[in-house]
Amino acid sequence: MAVSERAKRYELIASGSDATLRRLAERVASEAGFEVVRSPEVGMVMMRAVEQVEGIPFNLGEVLVTQAEVKVAGRLGWFMTMGRNLQRALDGAILDAAGEATLESWKEAERILAEEKEARDRDRRREWGRLLRTKVDFEVV
Repeated sequence: MAVSERAKRYELIASGSDATLRRLAERVASEAGFEVVRSPEVGMVMMRAVEQVEGIPFNLGEVLVTQAEVKVAGRLGWFMTMGRNLQRALDGAILDAAGEATLESWKEAERILAEEKEARDRDRRREWGRLLRTKVDFEVV
């Protein structure tokens, strides 16, 4: 199944640090402005997981989230983040709307977020490589 452009955009935005999202959302706001459609609000959603042996999905439990919806250049943007973080939800929604509107500021934001994500992924791979050297193989012992 092909991953939609919006799903890719959500992944990039979700992986960004709060400070990066704030800085990029401010650029979008200065370029195009924004209108709050739905102010950031805190709520609960059910988190689903998949049982590892039989692959059966189940409800893991409720998770605290914050969501917001905005309009930028006539296009809607929405974002939800785990936890109570009103500013992150608003910034994410602004960036999503900028992506929907294909603003120049989004193109720059997309590049910055991709670079930040790649650096973080590289650090995680390095850390996992370091940790795997300590793994014990009980079949050999």
